[in-house]
Amino acid sequence: MINGVKWILKEVFGRSLVESQTRLTYLDGYDRSSLGRFSEDSVEFAGLKFSKHLVPLALMIFLGIAYLIFPVDDKPYARYVIQSEVIASMHILAILYLLEEILPIAIFHVLNLLIYVRKKYLNLLLQRSMR
Repeated sequence: MINGVKWILKEVFGRSLVESQTRLTYLDGYDRSSLGRFSEDSVEFAGLKFSKHLVPLALMIFLGIAYLIFPVDDKPYARYVIQSEVIASMHILAILYLLEEILPIAIFHVLNLLIYVRKKYLNLLLQRSMR
């Protein structure tokens, strides 16, 4: 499960995890500073840099939401968002920001939580085996 979360951070979000030489990350987890970006995999959009992995994902999310909401006539805001290029691009920028900044940090915290749970579980097994 931990390797799956690492793969998601690396392949989907274009992030790198730097192993600390002073800490054992297998049991202690990662420092906040060990979460980095792959600098060569970025594209600039509206003055902001985003990972190349996230742009198609954000567009698919936006188009999926637009496809699900567009046929409904009683939702005027959704129809307004779809018909206005400026508002639609603002929503795409918001989705990109969420995918670029907020989600990787949240997944990074989930990774550290999983490592903490593994450490507690190993300590529990060690404690039981010593009885």
